[in-house]
Amino acid sequence: MIPLPRALASVWQGLGDSQGASAAVKLQVRWDLRTGWLAGPALQPARCHDRTTPYGIDDLPAGSVELADLGYFCLEELQAKQALGQYCVRRDKLRTEVLTLEGELLDLLAWLSQVQTEGERWVLLGERARLPVPLEARAHRARQRLRDYECKKGRQPTRERLALASWMVVLTHVPEELLSARAVWVLARVRWQVEILFRVWQSRFRVEACRRRNVGRVWCELYAKLRGVMVWHWLLLVYRGGVWDRSLPKAACGFRRLSVVLWVCLRYGGSLEGVVGLFELCLATCRVGKRRRCPATFQLILESEGLT
Repeated sequence: MIPLPRALASVWQGLGDSQGASAAVKLQVRWDLRTGWLAGPALQPARCHDRTTPYGIDDLPAGSVELADLGYFCLEELQAKQALGQYCVRRDKLRTEVLTLEGELLDLLAWLSQVQTEGERWVLLGERARLPVPLEARAHRARQRLRDYECKKGRQPTRERLALASWMVVLTHVPEELLSARAVWVLARVRWQVEILFRVWQSRFRVEACRRRNVGRVWCELYAKLRGVMVWHWLLLVYRGGVWDRSLPKAACGFRRLSVVLWVCLRYGGSLEGVVGLFELCLATCRVGKRRRCPATFQLILESEGLT
């Protein structure tokens, strides 16, 4: 979400509370992590809910696996995806009714207390929908992050939320013969890559920082930065070595250093192929180091595919 001057509140309505601006725009993207293809960013008023995304369910092919944040959690959409032959991996949303296969309400905390580090069982999701999905849980440490988040909102977390914060509960209806439990946890971690992408947009390309107050100039600066982000992403896709083991923050710094050269090529008809070659040389030095204690995402992907 990008805050804007109040003069744009009639076009891009913000949250309007103490945490948000009266005018703000929300960026929605869909990222194909298999090919690197990026749809968007699509611009929406910040007041719109995440589920009002312009990317529909029918856009995804059968057999695809979708990862999304809790803001996109909707039982009706999960049912529609299952009917279309699509799969998804979701975190369990608080206050979502979870039933046993016999139709009885499941006490999630009581079941988790019987699980040591990992557990799995089939459940029915939702009192009305009763969507059959496997429920998987793994010990997780997120209590401090939950306390910090609630403190920013001026609230105190409940005991139930603190207890559930000790676990990572994931819902998925991918058949076990297509995706093992280990691969499900890898995918749940891969979803964080889009958060890293947004963080790079904010910290390296500074899409949120606007030095103008004139409405027209604000739009020019915002669209210019988003165009630069798209050009950067296109150059990432051109890289022949793959980008899974590349550091996006380092790649963004390399692109900023070459931005002047790119502008000269576009302005005076220089060799764009030479700029792409220079960017590939920069990406060659932007590797993510391998870690033993806490493996990087690309290491987990390679391990799940049996390549290491």
